[in-house]
Amino acid sequence: MTRDTNDYFSLAVSADGNTAATVQVRTTPNLYVLVGNVFGHGSPQPLPTVSELSSFGWSEDGTLLLSNLHTLFRARGDGQNTATLLGDPEGLINDVAPCGHRYVVFSWAFHGDCKCLARERRWIKS
Repeated sequence: MTRDTNDYFSLAVSADGNTAATVQVRTTPNLYVLVGNVFGHGSPQPLPTVSELSSFGWSEDGTLLLSNLHTLFRARGDGQNTATLLGDPEGLINDVAPCGHRYVVFSWAFHGDCKCLARERRWIKS
């Protein structure tokens, strides 16, 4: 028995029953985009974005909104010039979406020890 929370695929036990083996699954999320009207032409290209990307959205001006679970970022549409909007090392930030020109809507789950129950964040274009 273990407290290991990683993902594993398959499990095999040796013939003598003394050894077990498994394959640890590690995924690397990448953000791929097709530029312009290229349906059926070309191939999607991965964008250089934040590590461990978990959620993204597009703002009205083409800015990317990105989350890696604990931090909310914005970046140019090509994935460059990443800037941190907010972060919470004890929370989970997900489901990023723009709301008009000035706001970002996201889900936030807190798993730490805090007296506050909710937080409101506002994003103003700079």
